[in-house]
Amino acid sequence: MKATLWGDTEIKIHPAFPVLCAAMLLMAQGTQLGAMLAALLLHELGHVLAALALGVRVAQIELMPFGASARLEGWRQLRPWQASLIALAGPFINLTLGMAAVLCARSDLLSLETAALFVRSNLTLMLFNLLPALPMDGGRICAAWAGVWLGEQRALRVFSTLGVALGLAALALGAWGLGQGTLNLTLFLSGSYLIYAALCERNTPAYTQLHRVMNNRTLLKRQGALPARHWVVREDLPLERLIQRLSAHCYHDFEVVDATMRPVGRLDEATLLRALLDRPGSTAGQAVRIPPPLRRFPSL
Repeated sequence: MKATLWGDTEIKIHPAFPVLCAAMLLMAQGTQLGAMLAALLLHELGHVLAALALGVRVAQIELMPFGASARLEGWRQLRPWQASLIALAGPFINLTLGMAAVLCARSDLLSLETAALFVRSNLTLMLFNLLPALPMDGGRICAAWAGVWLGEQRALRVFSTLGVALGLAALALGAWGLGQGTLNLTLFLSGSYLIYAALCERNTPAYTQLHRVMNNRTLLKRQGALPARHWVVREDLPLERLIQRLSAHCYHDFEVVDATMRPVGRLDEATLLRALLDRPGSTAGQAVRIPPPLRRFPSL
C-alpha cells in the first residue's frame, strides 16, 4: 500500500504493519498502539525534516513493525556526519517527546498513566533504533563511519549481518520463553522485523537494478533479441535515480541533455554499469564524460 506524503515523497506500508496493529487491538492494547504509532510517525518525521534541512530528498518511507525505513535520494553522496545527523534526528525526537510527557505529567496536563505509556513507547523506540546494527539508526551511523575505512559495501554487509544476528537472538529468546510457558509476542515480531529489514539493506535499489541488467545480458545471449527503451534525461540526474528506470527483459539507452535541452551525450547500459561501479554518486552528465576503458590488443 502506498500513499503520497507531500510532493513526490511516498509512504509505503509493509503488509506486516497492519497485522501488528490488528493483533494489538485484539489484545485490547489500543491505547498502547496509539502511543506507538504517534512515537513512530514523529520519529520518522524527524528523519524527514533533518534530510530536507540538509537538502536531501526523501523518495519513500516504509512503515514496518517496530520501525520505519526512509529511502534517501543520493545517500551515497552523504558525508558520515550528514548521515549521522539524519539518523540521530529520529531518536532525538523520541527523547524530546519523552521529556515533554514527563513535564506535562508534572504540570497535571497528562495523567501519570498516560505519561508513563508515552514515555515508555518513545524510550523503547529510541533505544531500539540506537542499536549498532542495520536497519536501525545506530547501525546507519556505524556503517556510515565504518565505510570510510572498510568501504561502503563491506560496511553494509557487516552491519546488516549484525542486524540478522540480533533478529535471530530475539527469536531464540522468544522460543526459550515459550518453552518456559511465556509468550512474548514482541520478541517474535521484533526478531522477524530485524531479519527482514537487515536483509533488505543488502538488496538496495541500485543492487536490484544492476542485477536486472546482468540478467538482461544473459537473456539477450539466449534469445538473440530484446525490446528497447529510449529515455531523455537531465545531465544533473543522479545515477541512483536513473537506474530506477531500468526494467527486466528490456534494453535501455539514455540521451543526456543539459538545462537547455541540448544533447550532452548518450549513455548505454554498459556505461551506466561501469559508472555505478567505478564512481558511485555520480550524475548522468558525469557518466557520459567518463573515458572508455583502454582496449587490449593481442600482441603480434
